[in-house]
Amino acid sequence: MNSTRLGLILVSLVVAVAIGGQPISAQSDQKTFVRGIVGQPPTVPVNPLVRSSNPRAELWMFEPLISYTSDLRPRGQLAERWDVSEDGLTYTFFLRRNVKWHDGRPFTADDVVFTVETALNERNNSPMRRYYLIRNRPVRVEKVDAYTVRFVLPSPSALFIFNMSQWTMIVPKHLLEGKDLSTADFNAKPVGTGPFRFVELQDKQFIRMAANPDYYLGRPKLDFWIDRALGDQNAALAAFAKGEVDFIGVNSRDAIETARRIPNTKIYSYNAGWIFSFNMNLKASFFSDMRVRRAMAYAIDRDQLAKAIAGDVPVAWTLIGPPSSWAYNPNVPKYPKDVTRARELLSEAGFRPGPNGMAQKDGKPLKFTVLIQSGATDSDPESYAVVMKQEFRAIGVDMDIQRLDRPTLEKRLFEDKEFDAYLWWNGYSFEPDPAYYWHSSSSINNYANPELDLLIDQAASTTNRDARKRFLDAISTKVARDVAFIPLYYFSGFMATKTNIKFPPPSAADFNNSAVLYDVQTIEKTR
Repeated sequence: MNSTRLGLILVSLVVAVAIGGQPISAQSDQKTFVRGIVGQPPTVPVNPLVRSSNPRAELWMFEPLISYTSDLRPRGQLAERWDVSEDGLTYTFFLRRNVKWHDGRPFTADDVVFTVETALNERNNSPMRRYYLIRNRPVRVEKVDAYTVRFVLPSPSALFIFNMSQWTMIVPKHLLEGKDLSTADFNAKPVGTGPFRFVELQDKQFIRMAANPDYYLGRPKLDFWIDRALGDQNAALAAFAKGEVDFIGVNSRDAIETARRIPNTKIYSYNAGWIFSFNMNLKASFFSDMRVRRAMAYAIDRDQLAKAIAGDVPVAWTLIGPPSSWAYNPNVPKYPKDVTRARELLSEAGFRPGPNGMAQKDGKPLKFTVLIQSGATDSDPESYAVVMKQEFRAIGVDMDIQRLDRPTLEKRLFEDKEFDAYLWWNGYSFEPDPAYYWHSSSSINNYANPELDLLIDQAASTTNRDARKRFLDAISTKVARDVAFIPLYYFSGFMATKTNIKFPPPSAADFNNSAVLYDVQTIEKTR
């Protein structure tokens, strides 16, 4: 029995005691919402120009120009509306005139221009920079007047409006101009325009935000929002059962069932298109051989893994999904479990059984290390890694497991690119853009293919959806044929919350991947 399963059993006992004894108390403060966070505790900096997740608390303090409705239609946020030129190269945004920063200063076009130009400056190494690049060429931003901004694109983009909604948060020029972004006081005392304003942060413990009384869409119905760090899934379930938090992620069948036993609990779920997958560094000696990658794909029983560990989720065979997505391609090459074929492929690649039965070539065993996130709430990588280790071993492949906290894992993957393999998420939300993961200019897995680069560029510049779908189908087919990665299942986020809290309808418009944490000024406790 692994430690996760044992911990959930102990939490279930805590829940059973609570149910059998006194009723579990809800948050005593009906105007305070507490979200339990596992694996990504709040830390400085709280500045979207510097860091894009903290853990996404910026989404309630800062805002983009565009947001999306629950039925995924773009709408104005800091911009009231926008116009697009006939050639698709010029976007003119007309800004709201009644927006104030949390310190009372007016929001204007100067803030937008400053944010974009600062993000584009390569010396700042901003995570927002890539959203202002079109095929690796920067957009140009111009102030037309105090409340009008013009963007000029180097080429047409099907994704520009979407990118203006996700992580392109606008920051105040008057507080950051001329400052060193890495050391600015602003990083610990952020000022935004959003529905909640910063109050305090205890490093790796909690971040507290208060309702913005001057919010242009109306004062939030909650007085305070707290993101509280919790040690692991078991700690999150225990805190939820005791009424210490109002909202947590539940990442496995066992965790969901434990949460369901807690009185006055509602489970929300939705699928945004993210894929839990086994990713290989194609520059690693073994994984550069497509036959090895295909052998490993044939070694895994994806259907059984998903049912046993993740629950009722759609199994993934392609990089774009889920099956309900307009961009899904059901006709990609598939690799159902076939141990015999897997061994044949390893033999074709020059691997032979060694003295201990494990595959080796030129005396070197086929052995590697997979990185996983410890304490993840959006998946159960530990269980997947343990089972996959056994399945790989059955074809003679030896896999070690290394557990890292989220910040360390992110650095290893996205900054250093130092890994053999990792189990984690990739994906594209409801407007697929494969470039970040698969274009040779940015591929995390070091997959480089000029033919694929061209297809990705064509898909990104094609605004006609039918034509774009044909390019995306070709992309997904090629990635599957090359086994550039091994998709496992499509994300179905499960969130446990109290029944006395009213949320917007579950939607991919929630960029938190939490289903209902958007339009947060409308969230309220009813009793």
